[in-house]
Amino acid sequence: MLTFNEIKTYSEKFYPVVLLDQFMKYSIRVKMRKLLSIILGFVFLIMILAPYTNTGILSVILPIEVADFLFLNLYKIRGLFFIVFVIWINGYLYEAFYLSHYLKKTRVEYEVAQLVYNSHESDLTAGFLKSEIGKYVMMRLGITENRIKQFIKDDAREKIKQQEILVSYNGLRSPNDDTRVINLHDYVKSIYDKDLDLQYFLQKSNLTHDDFFGCVKWAQNISYKIKASERFFTRERLIRIKTIGRNWHTKDIDYLHKYCHLIYENKFYQSLGKDWHFFRDEAEEMENLLIDQKNENILLITERISTGMQIVATFGKMITNGLCVYKFESKKLFVLNADILLINNSDANSFEMEFRRIVEQATNTRDIILVISNLPKIVRMGNKLNLDIIEMLQDVLRSTDLPFITVSSRNDFHETIEPHQKFNQQFDRYTIPEIDREFLIKILENEAMKIERYDKILITYPPLKDIADKYIDQEDAIKKALVELHKIYQS
Repeated sequence: MLTFNEIKTYSEKFYPVVLLDQFMKYSIRVKMRKLLSIILGFVFLIMILAPYTNTGILSVILPIEVADFLFLNLYKIRGLFFIVFVIWINGYLYEAFYLSHYLKKTRVEYEVAQLVYNSHESDLTAGFLKSEIGKYVMMRLGITENRIKQFIKDDAREKIKQQEILVSYNGLRSPNDDTRVINLHDYVKSIYDKDLDLQYFLQKSNLTHDDFFGCVKWAQNISYKIKASERFFTRERLIRIKTIGRNWHTKDIDYLHKYCHLIYENKFYQSLGKDWHFFRDEAEEMENLLIDQKNENILLITERISTGMQIVATFGKMITNGLCVYKFESKKLFVLNADILLINNSDANSFEMEFRRIVEQATNTRDIILVISNLPKIVRMGNKLNLDIIEMLQDVLRSTDLPFITVSSRNDFHETIEPHQKFNQQFDRYTIPEIDREFLIKILENEAMKIERYDKILITYPPLKDIADKYIDQEDAIKKALVELHKIYQS
């Protein structure tokens, strides 16, 4: 737990950034750099063409007055170019200085430092509500600026002073962990808990604690995305730069086509459509495990098999769209059709022989990742043939470097897979969080911002929460919730 003065001390690293943002907003700086780039290009083009305006085709195309003006003022145009160039390069140097401080890591996040330096010493609530973040939060709650001004000007309101608040790390009273960071939610919560007038003000607008902090998280997530977009020279961004060449060689893969199908032929891949990016974060996490861990085999553990396969399909989309890391650019995901394999090979020896041939062909081709969509189901089917699938796979994994992605539901994993310790050691496990209410709201928030961008409307937070509550326990909750959102705001 930190006092306000301690937070201000930790925020000192961000002071130059806060000062620059007060002088000129980030969005304005981006627009100015783009405008300067266009002007610089235009002046450069004129500077190149000016010496030839009295000869050749330019003397015919251009009016005589324009051609004479450009030719006679050639040195002035060159001077203008270098003036604009100096301003343009200084704009980028200015931004480099800004980012060098903006991306620093300390015990508080940048958004907190912004609020701290812009706060009113004797009224922290007013400082928050007048800030850009506070205005955004209240806008998402559907509260107008006039009502906010009336609330701030209310003399009967008890004002929260700086020395009155203590900020906890993520709501936990543990001041000893130096790795923890005070984020926007933590700072605003310390004000909200202390300010009973603010709580009453929100209650009068039929807004709950969850509504308020849902909007705070929305603002925080946007800030995280902006920060991530500015971190270009990170390993995660650099390894996604496309390589010059790809491995397009093909070999005999008749067994793969007989018992497997490519991921883009899979129903989960086809059902993603334009919404494939919803599981992008989970697919990238799985991709990182395939790169970084000691095993190149992943076991996805999910509440539903369909969720796991949607994540695998998203990874396939990333490969198809050239958004994966260079290591997987030429990889092909083949999904094993276990039912067909078992139907065609009803005895244990035949099944094992055919499966080993599949693995051998995939290994020899060297650009294939084999996907087993429901591992516990195959294990149970093998048991009917008196075939120990776990033992067979364990033997195969020891003798090949073919990457495997397997999927299991949480309950089936604990019953069927977890007891086999040696087998588990050959996989890096990735447990997918359940699609809960918060996850669904986050997807709706992203979609809402797209609708706003095209339809020029404002979508507040409470309706998104209501849609999430309506569909969270249903099958295909994401798609149903998105359909409802578009039905309400695009009708």
